[in-house]
Parts: sequence; structure tokens; C-alpha cells
Amino acid sequence: MSPFWAEAATIELAPEALRLGGRELPLGAPLPVALAALPMDLLPRSRRVRVVVDDGLLRYALIHWPAGLGRGAERQAFVAHRLREVHGIAAPAWCWRVDPESAPRPALVCAMPTDLLERLRQLAKERGWKLVEITGAFAHRYNLARRQLKAPLGALLVEGAGRYTLGLWREGAWQGVRSQPASAERATALGLLLGAAGLAGEGGTLYVAGRACQPPPGWRVESLGSMA
Repeated sequence: MSPFWAEAATIELAPEALRLGGRELPLGAPLPVALAALPMDLLPRSRRVRVVVDDGLLRYALIHWPAGLGRGAERQAFVAHRLREVHGIAAPAWCWRVDPESAPRPALVCAMPTDLLERLRQLAKERGWKLVEITGAFAHRYNLARRQLKAPLGALLVEGAGRYTLGLWREGAWQGVRSQPASAERATALGLLLGAAGLAGEGGTLYVAGRACQPPPGWRVESLGSMA
């Protein structure tokens, strides 16, 4: 197989550690500083690199597009408004990505500290990598498992470093998202999402990438195992 088609190396970035090829490297400083200090011989030699960022470093929100909202600047302004409203964050300290083709369906937006994104890009430049993707852990697991997520009413729970993220959909459209400390009750979080979406009392499938949990009544659990 030619190098052009070689599979990308995956770096998993958590608040206090970097995982690569089964190894875990502790990070003893704020992430942008710690990344700058990493020994180059510990980093991938591959020219193609994917970075999966733990959800504890990110912020998620569900965007319901108002009727008549334009594209481009209007849409970006509305996303910025929602992130300030939900999480109290704003540019330039934070940057975000949202599916531009999602409207009129609700969309998930994922926000990342700008200094972290800039440091990852600088590291790629120094190492000669082609960054094929920088994505959050929830989005990464969702994309890996997409063909398995067949339930019309379903939820995906992804557990990370001391935190889990839970996304709910119905008939292919996102209904809600929550990201909480690992100690928070999972069934309660799903119940809150169902209530907020007007789906309380309906049964579905909870897909779990992480520890098993007890679902709400009427729900069944399907384990996705380790999907790194």
C-alpha cells in the first residue's frame, strides 16, 4: 500500500494525558504548553494524523435554526449567541464547528479553546503532518459507529476522562446533547433529554461506548465496546 493511502495515526488528547498507539503520556502542564514540550520522538512519524480531543476540553450545544435565518454570517452569529447563552463562552477565546448543511434540522455545535487548536496546528507544521481531522471524542465515536446506530429513537453515550457526553436523536434528527462529569447519573441525564425533547415515556436504544449503565424504563442498552 502506498504512503499516500496509509491509514492516519490517531492521537487521543485528554486534559492530563496524550494517548497514542496504546501508550499514555502524562501531561504535567496546561495543554498548549505541554504539547509544545513533547519529545518529538514520541510523536507519530506518519504524515497523516487525526487528533481526537476528549470532550472534557470541549463544549457542545444543540442548535435549533430559527425560521428565515440566512446563511453565512447570520448563522455564525446565531451559533455564537447560543454558545454565550448556554456556556458563557465567546470568540476569540473559543472557536467552533457546526455542520453547514444541517438546516433546517437541528445541529450539534462543538466548541474548542482557540489556543489549543492553534497549538495543534503549529505542532502539525513542526512535525510535517497532514492533519486529516481534529474532532471531539463524541463526534469521533458517533462517526465510527454510524452504521450500527439504527434505532429510530436512540442515544449515544461516550465516556472519556472523567466525563461522558450523551446525544439523543429521533428519525435521524438530533434532539439534545449533554456533557457531564462521570459521577452524574446516566439514566437521569437521558431522562432529562427526553423530557426536554417532549419524548418522555417513549422507549429506544441507548448505545454505550464506555461503562455499562442502567437505562430508563422502556430502553434497552447496546454496548459498542472500545472504539478508539
